[in-house]
Amino acid sequence: MLEELPSVDFVANSTYLSPSFNTSIVTGPNGGGKSTYLRQVAVLAILAHAGCYVPARFFRYYSPV
Repeated sequence: MLEELPSVDFVANSTYLSPSFNTSIVTGPNGGGKSTYLRQVAVLAILAHAGCYVPARFFRYYSPV
């Protein structure tokens, strides 16, 4: 999809979650992308838990078990 839209700049974000740092407060204006950000983090965690490829520079999944 990004290949088809050359005028759109991709903006990467960073997320850090670990057993000792497992809470984040996401704030911002309406329409600021909070739900999209949270959905992205949830989908990546589910993919990692299922053993799928996670498109990230660095990703380590800490199993709660």
